[in-house]
Amino acid sequence: MKKVSGVVIALFLLSMALISVPVSAHTEADPLVVDLLAGQTIDVGDVLVWNDGDYLYVKYVTADGWLLTETHLAIATELSGIPQTKTGNPIPGKFTYFEYHDPPVDEYTYPIDLTWDPGTNLYIAAHAVVRHDYTLLLVSDAGNTWFDGNPAVDAYEPNTWYPNPPYTESSPSLWDNVISSSHNFELSGADWIWNTYFVNDDDSTHGWSGEIVEFTRTFDIPGTPTAGTLWITCDNGYEAKLNGQHIGSAQLSGEWRTSDLHEAYVHTYGWQTAESYNVLGALGTGQNTLAITGVNEYLNTDDGDPFLGDEGKNPAGLIYELNINYYKQETAWGAGVGFPGRNWATYFIYKDQRIVVTEGQWTATLGAGVRYRSFANTGGQEIYMGPNMGAGGYPNRVTQEFWWSKPGTHEISFTYDPVANTLTTVVDGNPPLVYSDISLHAGCLPSTWNVMQIIVVIRDVNTIVDLNNVLLDGNPLGDFPGIYGLGTAGWRYWTVSNYDFSQGFTLTGQIYLGGPFSGSQESCKVEVDVGHAP
Repeated sequence: MKKVSGVVIALFLLSMALISVPVSAHTEADPLVVDLLAGQTIDVGDVLVWNDGDYLYVKYVTADGWLLTETHLAIATELSGIPQTKTGNPIPGKFTYFEYHDPPVDEYTYPIDLTWDPGTNLYIAAHAVVRHDYTLLLVSDAGNTWFDGNPAVDAYEPNTWYPNPPYTESSPSLWDNVISSSHNFELSGADWIWNTYFVNDDDSTHGWSGEIVEFTRTFDIPGTPTAGTLWITCDNGYEAKLNGQHIGSAQLSGEWRTSDLHEAYVHTYGWQTAESYNVLGALGTGQNTLAITGVNEYLNTDDGDPFLGDEGKNPAGLIYELNINYYKQETAWGAGVGFPGRNWATYFIYKDQRIVVTEGQWTATLGAGVRYRSFANTGGQEIYMGPNMGAGGYPNRVTQEFWWSKPGTHEISFTYDPVANTLTTVVDGNPPLVYSDISLHAGCLPSTWNVMQIIVVIRDVNTIVDLNNVLLDGNPLGDFPGIYGLGTAGWRYWTVSNYDFSQGFTLTGQIYLGGPFSGSQESCKVEVDVGHAP
């Protein structure tokens, strides 16, 4: 049984202290979401923000292959609290929170201690450096590799009955069959090329004398290279350079460039296996040039060959595949309002979502409410609900009889459903009391409801009325104990704000009753109201 002195009662009545309740409206499942924009217009992901009773969480999440390499975060209660230059450009290097991500990651979360008051508007600058990995595939095919300012063409590929005529192609060709064990060029779409289809199409002697053809391929890498591999072979030999840097050669010896291309300089065998080279060190951002010298051998009986070469007996062809990995890097910001400076950096505002509970009577327009009363069970209706509980009948209120046990604890719930347009209360699992079409009769439109008032009244001596373990949509608000007092002194009020009640809500709790109650049906009660505060 509670006994409270007059001094304590007076202190409670004078108390208007702010109570910070550790709950949130935005949650990890339903955060504030802003775009993470790179280069002003590229949507590379999102910045998610929410808070609970202990921390503010800022989570970077990338999408579509973008990754985080650096993140910098500044949070302040005023824009001036974010580090900036004198001209108003933010300085990410001076932000309080930062992380370098090696290897890059696709998400990262900062938990920040809540050091400000509930409901505070927070200025958030979420900066990141993001990268996207790309692949570039360059293969030998007609038209994309050049010689002497002219596009290369498909080469004649010897058939499987080589060296016998007719000189028609088979699929796969002899070349394809021979080199497939070392590398399968067909997977990349690479094909055999030369400066002419038959080697003697431009010069009738090339069928036996051999020739040297200079090929080039210029290409652009719009980012930073991270890997590069060149696969290549040529019937009969080649030398490859990338951006002037020697990469490799095969089937060539001595002063082959000034030679007669006999076996001593250009070898008949060896081209049947493709070689691979790591070319990363030769690659650069921007324009690159691959230069390949293709060499066909001299073919005649005076060089140890079984026959004199011709267009079908001494074919020439080059095939290559260049695989490149590179990445593009961009600066990104959580989308919002531009800083005062001249660059495109942005910030956004997030309102601390902790529900604020203040002891004291609200200053608001009543929309509707529920009242639990007549704890002595004297025969009146024990539950009222509606926009005007002081007047009888619908649309002022709906009512329900209930038997209160004492001492005892009673489970209560109070729900506003904006879709059904109803208020509902349930006590101890009994059939619900429902008020329909609340938007037609509420004291203010439910779409404006932004505040709640909890009232506990005790005006019977030696009586206990408490509303305990209160949850608002699962968020704990705490306990609301009554204090006995004569006249209006027995009333205790709490205002619940910084919450959007217009979207619907469910409040649950436990009414504990103890001690004797008088026959006055309104001498002790618990009431929950919702409404609009300007």
